[in-house]
Amino acid sequence: MGISGIIVANMISAGLLLNIIVGSKTRLALRTPENQVSLALLLVCIVGCFAESMAWVLDGRGGPVCYWLNLLVNTYLFLGNLLVSFFWLAFLDLHFYYDRNRTREKLRIPAVLYLILALILLVNFRYPIVFRINENNQYERMPFGTLYFISAALVILCSLKIARDYRKKKGKQRFMFVGLFMVPVALACLVQFLFYGYSVMWAGVAVGLAGATLALHNENAYQDSLTGLLNRTYLDYYLARAAQKKNPVICGIMIDADDFKSINDNFGHSEGDEALKNIARILKASLGKEEIAFRYAGDEFIVLNDTGSAELLEDYCRGLKQNLEDYNE
Repeated sequence: MGISGIIVANMISAGLLLNIIVGSKTRLALRTPENQVSLALLLVCIVGCFAESMAWVLDGRGGPVCYWLNLLVNTYLFLGNLLVSFFWLAFLDLHFYYDRNRTREKLRIPAVLYLILALILLVNFRYPIVFRINENNQYERMPFGTLYFISAALVILCSLKIARDYRKKKGKQRFMFVGLFMVPVALACLVQFLFYGYSVMWAGVAVGLAGATLALHNENAYQDSLTGLLNRTYLDYYLARAAQKKNPVICGIMIDADDFKSINDNFGHSEGDEALKNIARILKASLGKEEIAFRYAGDEFIVLNDTGSAELLEDYCRGLKQNLEDYNE
């Protein structure tokens, strides 16, 4: 793989990531934890694309300046691998569960492991165990470098576990963008590990992020922006798809908030919005694997079950009633 090909691939990848940032400007302007992590992930990858191109340009060039630049740039590439892994896991957990405290707890062990790997990179300046820049100012991978590829493989497994756990708990209610990110990254890692001299890691990450971003935009189109529930557009799609099945049976309930207008009139629309968010949280907390919740309009919500089981729906209603009572206490 020639230097010119690597540079062109990385510059196209960096441009793609910059376009994602510009195209997502409105969403990223909302400084939620999920959006902040998403932006950090994109920026780390953009720097990685430029750093990898620079590493290839510097490789084999003589002089102390080129030596230290080569050492620093390659150190960043290994560090960037860790940052991408950590930010991706954080983004995934925040996207599914909306809970910063939960994400902190779940990522405590990965954070310690990544910190250890980052410290090993500092040791590498004195004792080259991850990689070294030889007497010809050329990069050489050392035995400990394999640890960073293993860490990437572990991230893939952790991502799949987070997605699987969410599906088991909540059912197929979110569009699975995980695979669109992980497949290109996994292929790029495999190629770069097996074929020394091929440099496709950051291009793979860029392609993965582009696919995941498209899937997330698709998800947002079907999601109510206030409550996070699926919206009426997706309800129409859901019912149309169900109608295509042989002998479809769907049962459900429609829910509205009593005297909701009085909340807006007496306390203002911002309090009304908070009330709708709280209702949505309770509805989601009560969902089983078979139920799916929609915001229909205003203060009206629908919960459907496509198994046709009235017993499951009754169980949901009992759980919802209990959660409402617990909240009102």
